[in-house]
Amino acid sequence: MHARKRRIDRLIPALLTLALMMTGCANSDSRQGAEAEAKSSLESSVEKVEAALVEGRTDDAVKMLKTLASRFPADKAPWLRIAQIRFDAGDYSDAIINAQEAIKRDPSEKGANSILTLSSLRLATKSLADLRSQNALNGSIKTDAQALTRTLREITGEAPVSVPGKPAAAAPPRGKTVRKTAPAPASDVGSGSGPNPFINLK
Repeated sequence: MHARKRRIDRLIPALLTLALMMTGCANSDSRQGAEAEAKSSLESSVEKVEAALVEGRTDDAVKMLKTLASRFPADKAPWLRIAQIRFDAGDYSDAIINAQEAIKRDPSEKGANSILTLSSLRLATKSLADLRSQNALNGSIKTDAQALTRTLREITGEAPVSVPGKPAAAAPPRGKTVRKTAPAPASDVGSGSGPNPFINLK
């Protein structure tokens, strides 16, 4: 119940501000009346959205949010909420589309950018896993995947990986014991590229 209340409280202010801007009321009395009416209408709409989600009627909730988006085309809030709903449902393609709509309206929106990034990574991970299972992860696709893996390690601060073609480390002197490291898990993307940087995103 508290989470639902927080969602409503986050969604209403942005839509309400835009509604007031669109009314163009000539005096304070009419503006106050328009504000009360807009707030009541928005609260009712958002409550219906959240109620539909609680009841598992996700498609109905999304339809209502799209109606709000059509009423307030410059506002990011409905698109961001749809993106979050689709992301939570594992529909990453649709989450990307709706996150992009929110970003169009506010390029600095962190929530939308996070959904866009994680959805894209999860789709890429699935595609690479499918290719690998089909023994089709080779050529330029494999090279690009390995390059992306290195870039992700750099961004997330993980240890660097060896560069293809770099000479192997010298063998240890005789008589010295070398502790062996565990092999890379089977879910790694690519071959010989170390731990899968996408593993924590699954």
